[in-house]
Amino acid sequence: MPYLSGKVMYSLRCAMLHSGEPNINGDSVRQKPDIDKFSLVIQKAQPFEVYSDSSSIMDLAGEHIRSYRMSVRRICLIMCAVAEAYYRDNKDKFHFEYEIIDWDEVTAALPPLDMEAIFKELANPELGKEKL
Repeated sequence: MPYLSGKVMYSLRCAMLHSGEPNINGDSVRQKPDIDKFSLVIQKAQPFEVYSDSSSIMDLAGEHIRSYRMSVRRICLIMCAVAEAYYRDNKDKFHFEYEIIDWDEVTAALPPLDMEAIFKELANPELGKEKL
């Protein structure tokens, strides 16, 4: 079965960052990709950040097709986790100030914002006019 190997993730990362497309073909003409068809799934945030993948192999008209489908949110979670782990294990290779900020933790103590009320106020044509 096709699976999300390190080679596939690296190819996907390079394609997304450098070309802005999810093309996971081999890096050269001589290298055959591990997956023939790749699908990115866009979906809303799920409870507990659980996103599924699926893979399949099918023979269609004599052609062997290896497919893989994955949530773009899952890819981002994997890439962030791997980058964070790499940095923590290799701090000596980095020569700049670096920190990871958990924004949810930073803002947890702040009161909730009523965004509807804020936007209504911003849309008020009298906003910013001095009252005489």
